[in-house]
Amino acid sequence: MVGAADPVTKGDRRPLVVVACRVFEGLLDRHLPPEVIDQIEFLDYGLHRVPAKLTMAVQEQIDSLEEPSMV
Repeated sequence: MVGAADPVTKGDRRPLVVVACRVFEGLLDRHLPPEVIDQIEFLDYGLHRVPAKLTMAVQEQIDSLEEPSMV
Protein backbone atom coordinates (compact mmCIF):
# COMPACT_ATOMS: atom_id res chain seq x y z
CA MET A 1 0.00 0.00 0.00
CA VAL A 2 1.31 3.40 -0.93
CA GLY A 3 1.08 6.11 1.68
CA ALA A 4 2.16 9.72 1.87
CA ALA A 5 5.53 8.65 3.29
CA ASP A 6 6.09 6.19 0.42
CA PRO A 7 5.56 8.08 -2.85
CA VAL A 8 5.49 6.14 -6.10
CA THR A 9 6.87 7.63 -9.28
CA LYS A 10 6.01 6.60 -12.81
CA GLY A 11 9.45 5.08 -13.38
CA ASP A 12 9.00 2.57 -10.55
CA ARG A 13 5.96 0.68 -11.80
CA ARG A 14 3.46 -0.23 -14.48
CA PRO A 15 1.16 2.55 -15.71
CA LEU A 16 -1.68 3.41 -13.33
CA VAL A 17 -5.08 3.67 -15.04
CA VAL A 18 -8.27 4.80 -13.32
CA VAL A 19 -11.63 3.68 -14.73
CA ALA A 20 -14.53 5.54 -13.15
CA CYS A 21 -18.06 6.80 -13.70
CA ARG A 22 -18.20 10.18 -15.42
CA VAL A 23 -20.05 11.57 -12.38
CA PHE A 24 -16.65 11.59 -10.61
CA GLU A 25 -14.79 13.38 -13.42
CA GLY A 26 -14.48 16.80 -11.75
CA LEU A 27 -13.56 15.34 -8.39
CA LEU A 28 -10.91 12.97 -9.75
CA ASP A 29 -9.43 15.56 -12.10
CA ARG A 30 -8.92 17.88 -9.12
CA HIS A 31 -7.59 15.35 -6.63
CA LEU A 32 -5.62 12.65 -8.46
CA PRO A 33 -1.96 13.64 -8.70
CA PRO A 34 -0.85 13.76 -12.36
CA GLU A 35 2.63 12.56 -11.42
CA VAL A 36 1.12 9.22 -10.31
CA ILE A 37 -1.87 8.68 -12.63
CA ASP A 38 -1.04 7.85 -16.23
CA GLN A 39 -4.54 7.65 -17.68
CA ILE A 40 -8.13 8.27 -16.57
CA GLU A 41 -11.06 6.76 -18.46
CA PHE A 42 -14.60 7.84 -17.63
CA LEU A 43 -17.56 5.60 -18.38
CA ASP A 44 -21.07 6.78 -19.23
CA TYR A 45 -23.53 7.76 -16.53
CA GLY A 46 -26.04 5.13 -15.44
CA LEU A 47 -24.13 1.97 -16.35
CA HIS A 48 -24.53 0.80 -12.74
CA ARG A 49 -28.25 0.40 -13.43
CA VAL A 50 -27.55 -2.47 -15.84
CA PRO A 51 -24.78 -4.61 -14.32
CA ALA A 52 -24.17 -6.57 -17.53
CA LYS A 53 -23.52 -3.33 -19.45
CA LEU A 54 -21.27 -2.05 -16.66
CA THR A 55 -19.25 -5.26 -16.69
CA MET A 56 -18.87 -5.10 -20.49
CA ALA A 57 -17.87 -1.43 -20.46
CA VAL A 58 -15.22 -1.94 -17.77
CA GLN A 59 -13.83 -5.00 -19.55
CA GLU A 60 -13.69 -3.10 -22.86
CA GLN A 61 -11.66 -0.35 -21.18
CA ILE A 62 -9.27 -2.90 -19.70
CA ASP A 63 -8.93 -4.73 -23.02
CA SER A 64 -8.18 -1.47 -24.85
CA LEU A 65 -5.08 -0.74 -22.76
CA GLU A 66 -1.98 -0.97 -24.92
CA GLU A 67 0.36 -2.22 -22.19
CA PRO A 68 0.06 -4.11 -18.90
CA SER A 69 -1.23 -1.64 -16.32
CA MET A 70 -2.53 -1.33 -12.79
CA VAL A 71 -6.24 -0.54 -13.10
